[in-house]
Amino acid sequence: MSELEEVLSTSLAALGIAQRLSAPNRLLGGQRPSDLLAQGREQEVLRAARSFAAGDYI
Repeated sequence: MSELEEVLSTSLAALGIAQRLSAPNRLLGGQRPSDLLAQGREQEVLRAARSFAAGDYI
């Protein structure tokens, strides 16, 4: 399991993780995490995931 999956699995089931990665994310300027991962921008996505898991997203 990747660090990103570990962080998100504290709050989401597998389907929720897939949905979270494919949906636009306000913490990423409206970009989809999957697009940023494809660009090699893992650290940005991981920071947003940590914020979500901590409840900052709400």
